Amino acid sequence: MERSGYERAGGARYLPNIQVRTEEIKEIVQGLNSQPYSMGMTLVAFDEKSPDELLSLLKEVIVRLDSEPIDLKEEQGEGAYKLSEFLKVLNYPGNYDSDFQRGLASGDKKFIYPVLHYILTRLPQMQQRAYLGRFLANVFVPEEFLVEDDMKITYQEYKELQAQFQVVHQELEQQRSQALPPHELKKNIDQLEMEKEQLVTKISRLKAKFVGKEDFQQLLEATSKLRKEQEEEAMISEKLREQQQQLEWCEGNLLAAQQRLLDSRKVTASDISAQEMLKLLKSDVKKNREFCNERIGRELTEKVKRLEQVEQLLNEPVVTQNDIDAMSNDVRALQREVQLLEEKANNSKNPEDDKLSVYKQQAALISKKKENTLDKLKTLEQEESKLEKKMNQKEKEYENVKGGNKFVSRDELAKYAQALRVKKTAYEQLKSQLKDIRNELTVVTRTEQLLKSKAEEETKIMMAIEREHGIEGFGEYKEALEQVSSMKQDIDIKKGATLEEISKVVAEINYRITESRAKISPLIEETKKARNKLKEISVDYDTKKAIYDTECSSLETEKSKLDEELLGLIEETTAQESKYHLLYTKIQLSDSQLKRATLEQSCRNGEKKFSSEFTSLKDNYEWKLQQQTKLIAELRNHQRSLKENHENSSKQVKMFGDLKKLLAIRAAVVEEEVGGQRNALRGKDLGGDVGVGGVNRLVLND
Repeated sequence: MERSGYERAGGARYLPNIQVRTEEIKEIVQGLNSQPYSMGMTLVAFDEKSPDELLSLLKEVIVRLDSEPIDLKEEQGEGAYKLSEFLKVLNYPGNYDSDFQRGLASGDKKFIYPVLHYILTRLPQMQQRAYLGRFLANVFVPEEFLVEDDMKITYQEYKELQAQFQVVHQELEQQRSQALPPHELKKNIDQLEMEKEQLVTKISRLKAKFVGKEDFQQLLEATSKLRKEQEEEAMISEKLREQQQQLEWCEGNLLAAQQRLLDSRKVTASDISAQEMLKLLKSDVKKNREFCNERIGRELTEKVKRLEQVEQLLNEPVVTQNDIDAMSNDVRALQREVQLLEEKANNSKNPEDDKLSVYKQQAALISKKKENTLDKLKTLEQEESKLEKKMNQKEKEYENVKGGNKFVSRDELAKYAQALRVKKTAYEQLKSQLKDIRNELTVVTRTEQLLKSKAEEETKIMMAIEREHGIEGFGEYKEALEQVSSMKQDIDIKKGATLEEISKVVAEINYRITESRAKISPLIEETKKARNKLKEISVDYDTKKAIYDTECSSLETEKSKLDEELLGLIEETTAQESKYHLLYTKIQLSDSQLKRATLEQSCRNGEKKFSSEFTSLKDNYEWKLQQQTKLIAELRNHQRSLKENHENSSKQVKMFGDLKKLLAIRAAVVEEEVGGQRNALRGKDLGGDVGVGGVNRLVLND
């Protein structure tokens, strides 16, 4: 059965298991309970189903894939045969024998469960495969029917329509993956309409503002020219950048071509064999591969770094309206807490206390409020400075990225305007809030000063009264007690807040635990599916690995044969090359001899002249022969004279040698005589007897 058209729609390789596991039954029940079936079935109810109920359930599952229902209870096994053919279209792996068809017809769980598991765990893929299989499944036509011309033409048209359907379906899938969803298109259209209205209003305002002026037309022309010049400048800069890139690319190609030319000249200049040339080419390929890998790796590293920087910028938190609302809520909560504390302090005071304690409590509350306000103000100022630094940094990065010149598109301008409006409202809210806090700080500071002055006056009065009544120090003691009571009250408040916070944390932990369980459950299901898929892939891997090993062994044997053939061809090539060089040398010699003979023939016929001195090559050779003959005669005469004078010359050389020896001996004797005379004179001076030395003689034999 031909499946080339719809093999792309299938999933991973699936091998049915007759012994269905409990996990697979759970996956079947989960698939029946999910969309589009939504049967609300339990494991017990599914397990208790009879064969007829399983057949009806399988029929309901298949109806979602194929609009034509299959009745498995048809006589003579027609329903089981149709279901088997449909499962072949779905690429269900199994043995489609008579036992399988009988098991399907009888509703046997061993055959129904794997089919349900295969379909329900791959429902989107099965829907696409069933849809494609309806049009791409090959209709079997016997060959004897294709002999007729009409049947053959019809079958060819059928095949062409199938191929056309494949192309159209691929284009449709590509368009679906690339096209934007309708709601985004509507959103873009609405945004464009809004921008259009804004532009129309701006244009109408500008017209109303400048139409009455005399230089409006000149200003309009100047702005239009400026816009055109800016666009032209942008186009020129873009073209310049492209041309620079092309120039760099061409220069690189030129250098590479020059290098290749030099290498080829070196190769052609030197007489090398084909094996050496092959080695050079392999080394060039290796160098080019290393260069490409290094360059691609470097570019990839740069792209990855740039991507990480962009992702880091995108992941940075942005102060949104929600954050501003949260901060406002915190401020209001703190204000309410301050009011509650004030009311509580007012309610808890003793009516018998004097005015001094009231002033002290008010001063303490106001000082706390002042400290909180100052902390908030400091925090807001720090955030403002951080945001300003960040904004300056982003502007610098933006200018560096855009090269100091940006031509904003319509979408970017709209996004920028929207972000600017949000930030403007946030800025105005924070500014008003900061103004309120500063005003409140001024009031609180002034109130604190007044209360402190009143408290000092009251303290002086109380100290004077205490001295009069002899109870000096009673106020300080009472103040210490009040501080202890206020500290205890603060501790109780903090303890209650801590308990509330602990309860909130416990509730949040429980909520996160439940949320994590809800998140982990689909991951566990995916893990189970992945394990099943791993088993399927492992089986497929083993089969393909066996095929790979057999192919490798066959390729190795074929490679060894090819290597032997290559060695034989190399030897034959070497022999042919040596034969070629020998023949080439003989041909060169023959050509030179032929040219010389042709020239001699034309010189003898009187058509040409060999040189200005000789008419032909023969005359030149005869003249050279005469010269050599004369030279030989002269050399022979010289040889004869050398032979005749050889004996006398030898004696003369010997006599000159003896004379040289004689002169050397004579010089030595004279030197000894001079030395003896010097010794005799020295002996006479000393009073000693010194005998006269003998005389050396040289006897020459005749």
